[in-house]
Amino acid sequence: MCMKRIYLYLLSFVFCLSSCKDDSYLGGHFTTDGQGLQAQVTAVSVSEQTPAIAWTQGDVIALTTSYADTYSLNRFYECAADGRAFNVQSGAPVYIKGNGFLCAYAPALGTDGSEPVIELNTANQTAITDYIFAKEPISPSQAAVQLRFRRVYSRLHTIIKTANTEHIRKIVLSGFSHSATVNPYTWDITPDAASAYTMASATDITSFDLTLIPQTITAEAVVPAHIVLIGTNRSYELPMGAVTLESDKTLSMTIDVSTPEPTVAFSTDGVTWTNYEDKQTNGVGFESDTVRWSDSGKGGDVSSNL
Repeated sequence: MCMKRIYLYLLSFVFCLSSCKDDSYLGGHFTTDGQGLQAQVTAVSVSEQTPAIAWTQGDVIALTTSYADTYSLNRFYECAADGRAFNVQSGAPVYIKGNGFLCAYAPALGTDGSEPVIELNTANQTAITDYIFAKEPISPSQAAVQLRFRRVYSRLHTIIKTANTEHIRKIVLSGFSHSATVNPYTWDITPDAASAYTMASATDITSFDLTLIPQTITAEAVVPAHIVLIGTNRSYELPMGAVTLESDKTLSMTIDVSTPEPTVAFSTDGVTWTNYEDKQTNGVGFESDTVRWSDSGKGGDVSSNL
């Protein structure tokens, strides 16, 4: 009987050791010998696009942790009555056991402890899942983590100036990716292949706003970024040199095709620049020697060369 108890004890001890060494528990619920601190999570909004992000009691976010060689899965945390603190909803709490990152996002996907699959898609501008996210460094010496949430997507705000006799009714934007996958443990965004986006209207298009996936497009891209304005008198093709779209940032663009030589002005973070010359500094621009319009001569039946 004594030997049986010793055997069961040893078996339990070996099982404990194997569990303690299982890196899949890092950042999850398992802790032993005082390893790790249970995360104390609060959240604030630092979004530029939607500064009014706020939480109410019962709102749910999903947390993941990433270390040098391992990750933890979805952990659902629920907002407390103060609209600031978040506590584990029902499953396993997050323990911080090393230097790494704590990532969070909303709306939460899947179930607690599951493998989250996060995909972005802006092809249908009226049916976009508007994710917010936060990514904060963590260390085992500090349990309190403040998550600073911002919007995932970028925004392109465009104003179009035309002559009184011109009416822009269709726009084609090429060279941009409209779908992407997200690594939920690092929040790295990987855009899919670029595709054209078309918008048409029965009335004049004088401005438009697009929600786009964060991405960097170079002048040497396989599908060069450019925009075509299709009007009732002419079609205007404006090749873009390079574009950088950042999460939670707005890139503003003013296109003036009211004169024989179009002009393009950009602004972001309060800085305004024009055309290709400032591309190296600002990361976006049109090549001034290729900014052009082509007279279609077809009136309301205008086509571009896309």
